[in-house]
Amino acid sequence: TLRAAPRRVSGATLRRRLAAWTSTGVLQQLQARLIRMVRSGPQLISAPCRIVVDSCSVRAKRGGDLIGPNPTDRGKPGTKYHLVVDAEGLPLAAVASAANVNDTRLLRHLLNRALVVCANVGHLIADAGYDSQDNRAYCRMRGVLPLIRVRGDKHGSNLGTVRHVIEKAISWLLMNKRLDRRHDRS
Repeated sequence: TLRAAPRRVSGATLRRRLAAWTSTGVLQQLQARLIRMVRSGPQLISAPCRIVVDSCSVRAKRGGDLIGPNPTDRGKPGTKYHLVVDAEGLPLAAVASAANVNDTRLLRHLLNRALVVCANVGHLIADAGYDSQDNRAYCRMRGVLPLIRVRGDKHGSNLGTVRHVIEKAISWLLMNKRLDRRHDRS
């Protein structure tokens, strides 16, 4: 974590650098390299990994970028965070969108980001929000087996036993209250 300290750098400088690294893509490259270091080892690199995808909606009281009427919160302005983690719960990528954007529209983007970090993805696990024939075909085209619950099917597909890792990642993300309730415009 980046922290301001006496005789080091100020908090404002840290925020500026973080914004600059994010806009130039340096932060994404750094994250990919760190995750590759964590997953290093010949047997881990060649083994196909499982990834889990989910999203959560948060309120955006002060507006800003990427907001829309939240269908789960009586149309109040909100943002939706889409996450992808590996089966051990290691966050691979996160994408923000307006709260009224359907999950099916962002699955391709999340899968592409996960493939940057994990060269060999074997299974993609998601809930019914990501269910569409186009998404299933795209996963198969990329060599990934989609394990997505079909809309209208009964619960009990046993995907919930694997999806607990994404729920933990979402709760970890939302522990930062500035993300939980968007207090700023940026």
